[in-house]
Amino acid sequence: MTRYILIIFFSFLVTTIHAQVATRTVSGKITDSETHEAVIGATCKVVNAQGKILTYATTDGTGNYKLRITDGALRMIVSAMGYTEQSFEASAIKEHKNISLRPETYSLKEVPVTVNPIEINKDTIKYNVSAFKTRNDKYIEDVLRKMPGIEVNSSGQILYKGESINQFNIEGQNLLGNRYNQATRNLPVDAVAQVQIVENDQPIRALKKRAPSKKATLNIKLKSSYKLRPFGETIFGGGKGYDKHTLWQNKLTLINIGRKQQMLLNASMNNNGMSLSKNNTAHINSGDLENFMFNPFNLLYASSAVLPPVSEPRYLRNKDIAAGLNHLFRLGKYGSFRTNITYYGNSVRSLDSTSNQIDGAYSFNLCEANRRKVSEHTLNTELHYELNAPKVYLINELSGNISRSTNRGELQSNAQTLIERVDRHPHMLQNKLSLIVNSGVRTYGINSITRYFKRNEWLDASIGHKTNIDLARFATRNTVNTGFIFLGKALDLSYTIFYQHDKITVDTLQITPRCTINSQLKNQLNLSYNINYRRGQILIALPTEILNLHIDTRPQGSQNTYFFLSPSLNITHRLSPFLNFTLSGKLSKSTDNYVLAPQTYYRSYRTRFTPLGDIGWTRASSLASSVYYANLINMLTVGFTGVMTWSKSDHYEQFAYTERTTEILQIWKDNTSKIIYLSLLVDKSFPRADLQIKSGLNFNRREMLIAQNARLQTIKSNIATATLFFRYDHLKWITLSHDLTFNLSWQDHYLGSRSQPLTSFYQILTLNSAPLSKMNLTLQAEQNTLEIENNRFRTNIFIDAAVQYAVSRRLELGLQLHNLLDRRIYEEVSFFGMTRRALQLPLRGREMMLLVKLKL
Repeated sequence: MTRYILIIFFSFLVTTIHAQVATRTVSGKITDSETHEAVIGATCKVVNAQGKILTYATTDGTGNYKLRITDGALRMIVSAMGYTEQSFEASAIKEHKNISLRPETYSLKEVPVTVNPIEINKDTIKYNVSAFKTRNDKYIEDVLRKMPGIEVNSSGQILYKGESINQFNIEGQNLLGNRYNQATRNLPVDAVAQVQIVENDQPIRALKKRAPSKKATLNIKLKSSYKLRPFGETIFGGGKGYDKHTLWQNKLTLINIGRKQQMLLNASMNNNGMSLSKNNTAHINSGDLENFMFNPFNLLYASSAVLPPVSEPRYLRNKDIAAGLNHLFRLGKYGSFRTNITYYGNSVRSLDSTSNQIDGAYSFNLCEANRRKVSEHTLNTELHYELNAPKVYLINELSGNISRSTNRGELQSNAQTLIERVDRHPHMLQNKLSLIVNSGVRTYGINSITRYFKRNEWLDASIGHKTNIDLARFATRNTVNTGFIFLGKALDLSYTIFYQHDKITVDTLQITPRCTINSQLKNQLNLSYNINYRRGQILIALPTEILNLHIDTRPQGSQNTYFFLSPSLNITHRLSPFLNFTLSGKLSKSTDNYVLAPQTYYRSYRTRFTPLGDIGWTRASSLASSVYYANLINMLTVGFTGVMTWSKSDHYEQFAYTERTTEILQIWKDNTSKIIYLSLLVDKSFPRADLQIKSGLNFNRREMLIAQNARLQTIKSNIATATLFFRYDHLKWITLSHDLTFNLSWQDHYLGSRSQPLTSFYQILTLNSAPLSKMNLTLQAEQNTLEIENNRFRTNIFIDAAVQYAVSRRLELGLQLHNLLDRRIYEEVSFFGMTRRALQLPLRGREMMLLVKLKL
């Protein structure tokens, strides 16, 4: 036995020595032979006699590389986009070798001119739009969705490498603020030359090199022929739809981008099921929450129609109007003044029927047939002045909005017939001021946001339940801060004072109206230390808060002053030029964002709510990590995100369902919950084959306490989702895309559980063809298959078609056909907590529309 051990040991030793002799490391720098600048992202690979890759490496942000040359290596090959490939004998390479690459040059007579999809210059990524555009792409959002590293979510928000962008600029100017959907959904793709991404961009010049940012700024570069002149388009359409309704669709877009002024005007209206509510969406920058205030939750609500996972044009019976007027005027080299006015109005008729099986210690069945008409009108205005100089940053933004909404429904609730109406009239006025001064040694800042919000809500149910609630809120947050260098790193110190005053009046028309006044005063001292190093940064923040409360309805002798800490840690590390790692953690304690009503009231025709009478608290902790690989040279991005949150509240809501009412009581007992979210996304493009593949895996697990029908139960629900998308457009006359989604949802078993695993499958197949040079034909097939009972499935198939014909360079005619199979009913089943819900929804049916498009 000992002999065998010695033989194995010496064999391992000889192999190790041989490997050490045969393997060596080569390092050096790769530069441009003409400019002598570093070539970032160059690929170095070692191959054997058969051409097999043995090892490989890429250059970092300074052009340096490090590569192992192993036994059997024949050649070392160095390549980079836009440069001539070079090859070296592996045996002749020394431990240190600098390499100069020669830029590729072509004779226009010998080869056709093509555009590289992506150009990289230090922190600026330039996407050439013509390399991503296909015949079916109309607006810049269509192309953004194809660009590696860039995501556009369902609300239109743009993310780069998984993070929301800092700003959306057009020719270097921030015309639209955070309402940039007006550009992405209306700016013709033919007008855009490049989409530029500036990584790690700090848009405030006074904080350059003082407060680095890990987020990116997106800039739109127009073609020269679209600058300094107005352009746009207008669309007129009409047709026939469901139940012989007349359909219409109209649109006008005017854009003028000059050196001193920018203007974007858009107006749209339709009744074809396409909601325009997201055209004017104000996106929230998660890294800038200190400059944002959330409106309080609505206190009254109607039994609104349920939103199914099928696309809106299948079921939405709407009349939508959206408009926006945006203007920016440059003031000198660093200043600007912009005006943004947006309007959205709609009128929606909805029908649905639901059957709810509500479990607990006892079971209750609630069946509702819902016929509703909902109307909404919202007007927003912003006046924004900005001075963004190297030493001084100043903005002042005055904004306001006014809104009116009405929700009127005719319901059949079990055996009861009734009419329910909810009206809501909110309006808001706000001013934001920010000043930053960079003295060279230190930075000084003032940040202020002040808001007045008022809302009136009315509930009127024909069965006698009436509620009128008036809410007036004044809130102001003011911060002074300074930053300086401590031990070679940036140390920021800030003091914030926050004050909020609420006046709530509740009138149930049954007892004397009651009014309550609640206020809170918060003082916060925040110390943050930013440790920047060559490959990343570490940000440590330690906010210390003192909160004083005044609540009319709380018991006498209650504690009014609270002290707590909310430390956080954020780590960003660049593992390689293409691979980034982030880790963040936070502990916090906060008050609930409830509006404390002074008495019990009806929220809807059957929901009776009894408030706590005091403020609730929640302790929360979170841990998030992400790894993002973005090799734009090879057009490959891979992102993994993991998030875990734990929270513990001092109360929970208890639901009790009876034939006439749903009683909600808030109970003073601990309530814990946990959320786990995992996501993996892969996006790979093959430019030579004109093929793009996207895939994703998501898992979401939620543990929460449910108190329902005299039973207290922790429910553990799970949702797993797999997605796959590919697009192929190598042939000039045809483009094919396929989008697939598979969902599996289930709950962990508990005593008395009736839930069961449910699966669903969705796919959309799109074929775009150009049978004639001026004609474009689109065919789309959509399938959704849903499990409505155990091993019983419901499948819907929709087929749409569209034809566009370019009569001239400016005039285009179109024909759209929707739901050719005339599907009329949609069904689904879902579980939430201890409730099983079955939904049946009528669809719009077969429709046809003729369109005329005129380019301006």
